[in-house]
Amino acid sequence: MDNVFNADFVYPLDDGAIFEDTLEMLSIKNGYDSPLKNPITDIESLSNLIMPCPYKDGRMPTNIKAYELISQKFDKPLAVSVPGPFTIAAELAGVTHIARSIIRNPGFVNGLVDFTTRMVSNYSKAITKHGVRLICISEPTGIILSPKKFEELISSNLRKVFVNLDTDAWKVLHVCGDSTHLLQQHQLLFFLCFFP
Repeated sequence: MDNVFNADFVYPLDDGAIFEDTLEMLSIKNGYDSPLKNPITDIESLSNLIMPCPYKDGRMPTNIKAYELISQKFDKPLAVSVPGPFTIAAELAGVTHIARSIIRNPGFVNGLVDFTTRMVSNYSKAITKHGVRLICISEPTGIILSPKKFEELISSNLRKVFVNLDTDAWKVLHVCGDSTHLLQQHQLLFFLCFFP
């Protein structure tokens, strides 16, 4: 296929459920892995979460090894998409619950997003050390946020993820849906990530 459509990157896998699977919070419904329950709904359930290690837990070590092997077989950069901290937090708590908690219980939301930011950062750092050159952080749930909350819950945390990556890794933010109300935030994040 590459000889017909010459790609800039090798994009082998979009593992959008890697974190929920590692935290053992997935069920299969209609042939798809998805979090059927939203178990993290308060500070107490959040305090029971154990930070997974990319080199030991779930499918993460297998993915790391696969990325390393794939990157050695191709002359083109390896690109990988990873779900973002806010999107993972919304899946763990439920989108409706997290949307309400942003107003009613911001301490819980901040704590959960802090946990997921560290989890995404640890994994992203590991995969960029083992062959991944372009990392795309997907934050589709970000479209529910105002520009101010987008900065607070997404942009500021993605800076924490991106700053810990190898300096030669390319960093991308992907937001599905109509994100025109967030355009200024996207431009600011791009500027701060690529021109620190």
